[in-house]
Amino acid sequence: MEAQYRRIGASSMLAQKPKIAFLFLAGNRLPLDLVWDQFFQGENENRFSIYFKACLTGRSKYFLDRQVNNNSIQIYWGEASMIQAEIILLQHAL
Repeated sequence: MEAQYRRIGASSMLAQKPKIAFLFLAGNRLPLDLVWDQFFQGENENRFSIYFKACLTGRSKYFLDRQVNNNSIQIYWGEASMIQAEIILLQHAL
C-alpha cells in the first residue's frame, strides 16, 4: 500500500505548492481592509487566496472579485446562521 501511495499521491502532492486561504466574515464592511492591503503587498499572489463574505466590498485591490456571494442566507452575528456562512467560505477555499 505504501508503494501505491508513493506512486499516486506523493507525486501530485509534491507538484502543488502550499497555499494559504484567508477567510473573512464581516457583517457590513471588512474592518481594517487597508491594513490587510499592506499585509498582502509584496507577497507572491500565487501563494494565497482570499475569500470574504460581507455586505460591502473592501477598498483594497486584494478584495476585488473575491467576495463569496450567497444571498440566500441572512447572517446574524453570534447566531447559527454564521456557521452556514463559515461552511460556504470553507467550501470555496477547498
